[in-house]
Amino acid sequence: MNYLHYTDVNALHSIISKQKIWLTDIRFLNDSQELIKGFEIFEEILKAPITTPLLAHQDHIDISKDYILTLIQEHQLFGSSEDPIFVFSLSQEHDLLSQWRAYGDYAIEFDEEMLSEEFKTLSTCIYEPLAQKQAAVTAITEAIETVSNDFEISRGYTQEQTDSFLCSLLARAALFKHDGFQEEKEARIIIDSFSEAKKIHYRARGNMLIPYIELDISLESIKRIHIGPIANQDLAARSISEFVQRTIDQHNSDYGFTETDIAVVKSPIPFRS
Repeated sequence: MNYLHYTDVNALHSIISKQKIWLTDIRFLNDSQELIKGFEIFEEILKAPITTPLLAHQDHIDISKDYILTLIQEHQLFGSSEDPIFVFSLSQEHDLLSQWRAYGDYAIEFDEEMLSEEFKTLSTCIYEPLAQKQAAVTAITEAIETVSNDFEISRGYTQEQTDSFLCSLLARAALFKHDGFQEEKEARIIIDSFSEAKKIHYRARGNMLIPYIELDISLESIKRIHIGPIANQDLAARSISEFVQRTIDQHNSDYGFTETDIAVVKSPIPFRS
């Protein structure tokens, strides 16, 4: 199933015309408990006795657990501002009224396969407690094995690829969501600052400046533009169709012909926004 990014007309215009998406600093998303739930589950597993066999040097397992636990705790205290995590949110739900109400009058539909190829960190969020526990056990087990083996080889030090892996572990906590958000069926592109040394920009939202980073997106990965239940929907569809076609024509002129075709569809929901 393809993914939808619900948004407003300004962001739609920017994404289509520039072929860039904005990933927002996770601290500034709508869920005030972002990362906290994932970190709590990670910590619970790290503090509990290990019940599964580990492919690791036994002498270093306990110290590896303490090392990872300290890393998580330090990130909660200091790392969120020093090494922020950035997120681009999508939904597997098409034409969901709560999404229209919350995020804007438009939705960009991305091809799931192409998006997964362009962004290896694209993953679906986890809402069910049992599924969260299972995913966390797998992630923490791999982390303990990785750190333990590093400690054995490097005499108590971690290598750069292990540090990168642990940063991705911290970012993976962003996939653990409160089940109150389950109807959104969210998927996320998650970028940690260790793996992506990107310039941080700021945009205004209300009375606040929101940090974000930009990533390139291919025009070919965009399949449809959905127009929500708004007034003058037909007129909006006409202008969006013309804008999209002109953007494709310019793209073909600049980079050579492609078979890019972005359809424009209207929501049938009879809601007066």
